[in-house]
Amino acid sequence: MAATSALPGEDEAQGGWLREPQPSSALQLRAPPQLAPERPQQRQQEVAVGQEQWPGSGHAHGTSLSLARHSMHGMGPPGVSPAIPITGNTFLHLATSHSALTVLFCDIQGFTTMCNSVKPATVMSFLNDLYTRLDAMLDAFGVYKVETIGDCYMVAGGLMKVDEETGAVTVRSDDVDPQHAHRTVQFAKALLHAASAVRLPNTGEPVRLRVGIHSGPAMSGVVGTRMPRFCLFGDTINTASRMESTGVPGAIHVSQATRDLTPNEPWEPTGGVEAKGKGRMMTYLLRTHPSEAL
Repeated sequence: MAATSALPGEDEAQGGWLREPQPSSALQLRAPPQLAPERPQQRQQEVAVGQEQWPGSGHAHGTSLSLARHSMHGMGPPGVSPAIPITGNTFLHLATSHSALTVLFCDIQGFTTMCNSVKPATVMSFLNDLYTRLDAMLDAFGVYKVETIGDCYMVAGGLMKVDEETGAVTVRSDDVDPQHAHRTVQFAKALLHAASAVRLPNTGEPVRLRVGIHSGPAMSGVVGTRMPRFCLFGDTINTASRMESTGVPGAIHVSQATRDLTPNEPWEPTGGVEAKGKGRMMTYLLRTHPSEAL
């Protein structure tokens, strides 16, 4: 079921995709025409994990990634799904250890300043436009979108695989994708190019992203009992985030581990950066345009 927020005075948001304000309520919940009417039992068979739906698919040990047959209490806005209690052990079977994958974080240069000068509906419309473009490239590069938080976009390479016979998307475990770093770096290049076609609503300038990447081991799974979502855990995620926060707008900033897995790229040594909680790290930059400067 789609949730549509009526925001008085915000109907001028870019793209015109927000509905007109509804005088009867501040929040209108509607099912898209193509999904209505929907049988209640259908909702219990397909539950979104992160931003994707994986009905019927299982991970390497045969357990279900789709969280099927669970109607999630707290999965969405109040009143959308039936309340069935979930305990801390409900999703333990989804926990999977990954010996090697690659994690990407990116954020938008000037995002905070933009938020201070435009209306919230404009920010939301802007992010919807940008993220829709990035989402459209995920499958082509074989990477998985883990989550978005504000202007932070998180992707993992080597996390999922597609069964050639059934087409089912499953979580990798012991079978490491030898191309996980390559896929993620190639996606990062395409990501920077796609973002440059989007304009900041406050200045009209092209969007410039700061991208950070690191490769290493991690755990995947679902934790907690409210708003459950499929996520990644471990120091690899922390380090990838540090690569993003110490990076350069318009360039890809990677750790030594990722650089070693993608030696054919024209990496530029940074001379080392101080990363919070990590000390000094040897890192490298990849510029999609030679004119980009520190």
